Amino acid sequence: MTAEPLLRLAEVGMRFADGTAALHEVDLEVSAGQFLAVVGPSGCGKSTLLRLAAGLAKPSSGAVLRRTDEVAYVFQDPALLPWRTVRANVELAAELRGLPKPERRRLAAQAIELVGLEQFAGHRPGALSGGMRMRVSLARSLTLRPELFLFDEPFGALDEISRERLGDEVAKLFGARGFGAVFVTHSVTEAVFLSTRVIVLSGRPGRVVGDFPVPFDYPRPPELRFDERFAHLAGAVSACLRGEAA
Repeated sequence: MTAEPLLRLAEVGMRFADGTAALHEVDLEVSAGQFLAVVGPSGCGKSTLLRLAAGLAKPSSGAVLRRTDEVAYVFQDPALLPWRTVRANVELAAELRGLPKPERRRLAAQAIELVGLEQFAGHRPGALSGGMRMRVSLARSLTLRPELFLFDEPFGALDEISRERLGDEVAKLFGARGFGAVFVTHSVTEAVFLSTRVIVLSGRPGRVVGDFPVPFDYPRPPELRFDERFAHLAGAVSACLRGEAA
């Protein structure tokens, strides 16, 4: 018996009040243990898709069905509170949920260890690099063990080396936790390395024009990025994307 998807978009369309059509008849499903990467030309509705998935907006047509309320939304900006330490920032989600202090301390410590920031738990965000601040944001999202992650270009502002290192971390976390995920990115290499499936959206209004299963097992070693099969798949995704951008 197949488990119900954590997230389903059924013929979803989105048109804004000014008449701009952002999405057109988008169908997709994400279950636990599936990592869906979304690429497409600028302005094709990728971030709008995530907002609909998160329940931050309602579609103009079609339906967004979500089987869980345990959802983490990870933005490009880590949005940390500068006056709080790493530990206190990571505890924030559990604190807002009303969990007792000992419990949220325990959950925060586990999450901080998962992202490798134990030695920086007492530091404030101003003393951290951009990549480390994004790790804090990930740790904060992990504290409540969400079933579904929504990533909106979380590594977009980072240099290439930092992006790859954080990509390695996210792939490792996914392999260990098996949550469901939707990851919006402009990087084809990042999309293929992280995901179990890549979809390509057309130019506005965004619709699904490419759907690529990713066959590589987890954990994924960094050197996978130089594998011939990886390059072939990334090339196919890129060709589809270039066709849409043109």
